[in-house]
Amino acid sequence: MTMAQDLPETLTVREFATLMGFKPNYGHQLKADGRLVLTDDGKRVKVADSIARVKATADPSKAGVVQRHAEQRGAASALQDEPPDSDADADEDDMPAGPVGRYDYQASKAKREHFAAERELTAHRKEARELIEVAEHIAAFAKAGALVRSSLETWATTLPPQLFGRDEASIRATIADQVEQLLRELAAQLGEMAAEAEGCA
Repeated sequence: MTMAQDLPETLTVREFATLMGFKPNYGHQLKADGRLVLTDDGKRVKVADSIARVKATADPSKAGVVQRHAEQRGAASALQDEPPDSDADADEDDMPAGPVGRYDYQASKAKREHFAAERELTAHRKEARELIEVAEHIAAFAKAGALVRSSLETWATTLPPQLFGRDEASIRATIADQVEQLLRELAAQLGEMAAEAEGCA
């Protein structure tokens, strides 16, 4: 890499990546992340300003690696914020972009780590059977609802003959027995479904 006073004023994104010692696709990653200063038409990179921004938005956790590479290849290598053999060529989806000129590496890193931890927690809770799929809930309630509806429809034809001519106390007792039986069947059905779910875990 040439010294700062010999740097061209502007370069293409690919040329800038080459100048910095990055892989070509990382130049486009820097652009997507708002870590390059572009010309007014957005087609070229302002070299000096972009080097300053890349340094200002560097990952502090890689400072030691950058220092070793700088010592091995000369002081000019210190302009890099990641060594060429790092994860600098990661897919764009792996690094969320920020508004141009306001990229905050630490905030983006913290957000990625937060959601990664949330995914791990969700997976753990599923394995522990603390969470189940929404489809399993829907199936369970649909089956329970079908049982209730079937029972009520049966009552419409079977209960009137049983209740005809009885006093109020006897009617109440008969209906209470039917409700209790329905609740027992419902509880048994839900228990079977829970046991099946446990068996599949």
